[in-house]
Amino acid sequence: MVHPLLRLQRLAARTPSGMPLRLPHHHHQQQQSRYHRRLYHCSSSLSAGHNKWSKIRHKKGANDVNRARAHARAARAVEAASRRCRGDPDDVGLQSSLAAARAVRLPKDRIDRAVERGADPSARDGDKVYERARYDGMVSAGETRVAVIIEALTDSRNRTAASVRNIVTKKAGGGGGEMLPTGANDWLFERAGVVAVS
Repeated sequence: MVHPLLRLQRLAARTPSGMPLRLPHHHHQQQQSRYHRRLYHCSSSLSAGHNKWSKIRHKKGANDVNRARAHARAARAVEAASRRCRGDPDDVGLQSSLAAARAVRLPKDRIDRAVERGADPSARDGDKVYERARYDGMVSAGETRVAVIIEALTDSRNRTAASVRNIVTKKAGGGGGEMLPTGANDWLFERAGVVAVS
């Protein structure tokens, strides 16, 4: 598309008298503003990612990712609880893990497979075996320190221990926390139940 000002310059070069064709200044501004409006209208119609379907697609994709993470987390928790109690259906820990799995709408067949993998020592989810790990520590909270007990589900105790130590000593409460031997904070806590947060 030829710019209107360039078209006017070509027209001025073709006049018989050889004199340049001069138009009022406001006419040039009007022609230029019309050109920019047309250009903006054409470019905006070609832009992507701003229509209703794109918004729905991005939102659905994010929800699917969060749902998959919640399902994987719940399945690992069920497997670890089943491994700890050897698949005993009356175990309180296993029942709590099953309730949490149902709360995130984990399919029944995945729940059954997780229970079977935990109850059968020879069954494995690939090469990974998830187990529970516990860490005690003191976390800085302003001028005071707060005792914490951290429970984690992991397939690598070394990696998880390093991550927890980094959070407690450097990040939580601005740093200054410390790790304690396992069981050091038992006298400060009493297990009352499990709270599932979605």
